[in-house]
Amino acid sequence: IQQAINSFDAAYNAHDIGRIQVAWTGMKPAQAKQLQSFFKDQPTSKVSDSCSASELNVSGDSASWSCTETSTFVSGGRTQSHAQGIRFTFAKHGGSWTIADRR
Repeated sequence: IQQAINSFDAAYNAHDIGRIQVAWTGMKPAQAKQLQSFFKDQPTSKVSDSCSASELNVSGDSASWSCTETSTFVSGGRTQSHAQGIRFTFAKHGGSWTIADRR
């Protein structure tokens, strides 16, 4: 499950929508378009997710994990960071975990 988050973060930081969609299989087309637009506006944006093992809940082929996500971007010529709680929902497909939802 941590690998799914690591793959998402790496793809996000590379601004690679295709790789993001591989990690986040539940991403909707509108969300992909929003991210593409955001990456054009914020070419230096980065994200990192910090997840505590105690917040991980696994039940068969599904799981959820509440994490703290920190976004870094440039606004008005200044680098800014914003941290918020993110809840990931995962699904297991063929032995691999992917992100089904992220909110």
